[in-house]
Order: sequence, then structure tokens, then C-alpha cells
Amino acid sequence: MFKHLFIDIETIPGQRADLRDLIASTVTHPGNISKAETIAKWNEEQRPAAVEEAISRTSLDGAFGQVCVISAAIDDAEPVILMESFWDDPAAEKLLLESLRDWMDGAIEPNEVMGISVVGHNVSAFDLRFLIQRSIINGVRPHPVLARAAQAKPWETEKVFDTMVQWAGVGNRISMDKLCKVLGIPGKGTITGADVWPLVQAGRIAEVATYCADDVRRTRAIFQRMTYSAKTAAITSEPVSNVIPAKVKPEYQAELDAQVQAAEDRAARENRANVVPMPTKAPAVDTSARIKLGELNALIAPLSITADGLESLGFPVVATDKTSKLYQLADVPAILAAMVAHIEAVQAKAAA
Repeated sequence: MFKHLFIDIETIPGQRADLRDLIASTVTHPGNISKAETIAKWNEEQRPAAVEEAISRTSLDGAFGQVCVISAAIDDAEPVILMESFWDDPAAEKLLLESLRDWMDGAIEPNEVMGISVVGHNVSAFDLRFLIQRSIINGVRPHPVLARAAQAKPWETEKVFDTMVQWAGVGNRISMDKLCKVLGIPGKGTITGADVWPLVQAGRIAEVATYCADDVRRTRAIFQRMTYSAKTAAITSEPVSNVIPAKVKPEYQAELDAQVQAAEDRAARENRANVVPMPTKAPAVDTSARIKLGELNALIAPLSITADGLESLGFPVVATDKTSKLYQLADVPAILAAMVAHIEAVQAKAAA
């Protein structure tokens, strides 16, 4: 019988120190800066944030980024979750990819390989390619179903069914959230792809796992609508469950168990999805008053924050003055409140 493997991955910037150094070495001052003192000022005040921004972009690059969460489901089964709780360990990603291969070996019979189509949103250009690239780098042979799908042409839907390609056409795009809305399917919640790395850094990878599994459910609902096989199934987030234990070092197992239990306990207390909304700012007063990033860091010293960090909290740069990044002065109380909320979330995780 023809089967479908629905899959989604979440990725973060690469953690290898040598590659991070390589990326940092490519970050130089803007070409319109020529004076030595101006270059020196940029290197001191702006380059650290520019380096972090360049590194953060590697989460979408299979050569430098890494997989931290994988969720998959075969046909109507509940999505399974594999997550890399110890993402900063050099061996973590290889163990995660091996765990995916092991799960697929157990879930798919050898004689079923040629009868399974991989389904995902932008799965051909991103998820599959990223998985294959990371598998090559880590020396983990991908499961034949994934290898077969990665080589498929867009029209070979018996091998791969990319919901974005099937809706928008080759070379065109539509977000999953938008496609869900036009099809009357519940869209994404408070977490988006941009929140993944900040949440992982904050120790909230279990929430990323829930988000990933929900994307698998949404992808399945989209596929069923597009193939006229729609079924009535809720796309509501569930607390982290059905976690397939990824291979971890023995010394990490107790901590991993504690993380999963803490996530389940928090979800039970809240009696809702295991998703804690990212701090949001109140509507800013429209004023011309500005504050420089350096001035903001002076205000919170000895702590500091980069432009990338502020954007992840919901506060993008509103203007620039030569080499300085500017923010709404009226937003400072909201910025401080968002930082406090973030720190409290990290503290709560550590206490758990």
C-alpha cells in the first residue's frame, strides 16, 4: 500500500568553533567606511553584532548550520519527535541523525521503501537537502526513503510531495501559515521559525519540538486538502509527547529526562499547548526620540545585548546614524521588560 512520510525539521546555527571562526573572519566593515578611526569604532561597536548576525544566518545553510529537532509521521499516525537537547555538544547532531535512521528502519519495512512519498512544505529545497548535507558531513547514511526523495523531480510525487511547490509552482513561494489560512486550516501560533534559535538558547527546546510536530500536522492537513482526502482532525498543539529517545551520551540521560518531564509539567499546569509566547512589546509611541545600541548597553551594564538579540525579542532597528543602530527611546521600558521576562524564563528552566 502506498504510504506517506510527513516530515519537518528545525535548525540552528552551527556550533563548531572552527566554522564559527571562519564565518567571523568574513565579516568586515562596510565599504563606505574608509577612515581608520571610523573603522576602529565600527570594529569595536558594530562588528560583534554583525558577526553574531552572520552566524545566526547559518541556521538555513546545510554547510554550517545543524539540525536540532525532527518530527515525522507515517500516514495518520501521531508525529514522533526527535530532539537534540544537548545541541552544543559536538556529537549531538550525529546522534540525532542516527536516531532518525534507526526510527525509520523500525517503522518502514525494506519492501516498502519504493512505495513511500516524503511530504513536507518546502521539503525539496530545504528539509531534504539540509538533512542530506548534514548526513554527509556527519558520516551518517540517510535512510533510502530520504535519499530517494532528495533526488526526485518536482513532478515525481510518488517520491516527494512538496506542498509549497504543488501549490505555488517551481521557483515560487507561499508560506505554510498563509496556505493554511486560505485552506481554512488553523495556522501557526505564537512561535515562528525566527523564534527557534532564541528558544533553544533559552533552554526551551521542548517548545520548539511541539512547534515542529504541529508543522507536521499542518502539512498533513494541507496535503489531504490538496489531494481531496481531507479528514477532520484538530491541529491544536499538544504537550511534548511521543518523543523517540534520540541517542545521547549516558551522562546526559538524567538531564534529558528532567527536561522532558519539566516541559510536560509546565504544559499540564497551563492546561494548554506547551508553548510559552515570546515576550511582546506594547505599541510604541510614535516619536522621533531615539537611543543608540551602545547607549542601551551602557544602561544595562554589566549586561549587554546585540541588535540580533533585540530583534529576537521583537525590537528591530528603526533607523541608523552612520554606524550606529537606533531604537525608539519610548520602547526602552518594554525592552527592559522583555529582557527580564527572558531571564526569568531561563531561571525557571534552570530551577526545573
